Amino acid sequence: MPTWTFRIGDVFDAEDTLSVWICTLAVAFNDAIHANLKVEAAETPWERSYEWRVAISHFNEACLHLERGRDEEEVVAFLESDEDLRTSFDEALSRYDAVRPLANRIRNQAAFHYPYKTGRRAVARALRDLADDEGGMRGTKLRDSRQLYADDVVGRLLINASGGTLETYAEAAADFGDAVASFARFAHAAVEAYFLRHRDALRREEDDGPKESHDAFEENGVTGSPPTS
Repeated sequence: MPTWTFRIGDVFDAEDTLSVWICTLAVAFNDAIHANLKVEAAETPWERSYEWRVAISHFNEACLHLERGRDEEEVVAFLESDEDLRTSFDEALSRYDAVRPLANRIRNQAAFHYPYKTGRRAVARALRDLADDEGGMRGTKLRDSRQLYADDVVGRLLINASGGTLETYAEAAADFGDAVASFARFAHAAVEAYFLRHRDALRREEDDGPKESHDAFEENGVTGSPPTS
């Protein structure tokens, strides 16, 4: 796997608005890719639910970062310099807008915050919905303990937030898959376009192989392919 190395100060100017915005975008891109892979690797339903909630919450914050770029003159100029990049940016935010209300609810009620105010009402509704279901808990040691009924409540929170049925939840999950992939495609393209502006600072290295010039950078890109789900 090729790696490009560089002196950070030669590529990212701490006093430059675009540099700071792109670097923050790269952090969000890393989080999105990692979180998505964790969802795919989850071995149990509750693990998948947890990782999915975290992934959606990171995605929500990443898209808020994109939105804030609209207020930065340097970022707007960067986007306007490439029609395809601008189109990809607009598509990412359009797909985010389509899932924004649910993304905010997941972030605020089931991931980065535990329910309060309106969230408490959502938990109460989930408890009413599950009143006749059988709950469970397991383990006598801390490391083995799992409050299984709490997983059921979180699952019901997600279903209710996305429309109240398994069908609407499945549709929402598919919409999120498309939206996250759209964000990742934009972030990948934006970071690549930024680095191409600084190609002279880059050195390509191969694992267990000789160093190569930065000429191959344009063909191969900066990072791996974005997730598709």
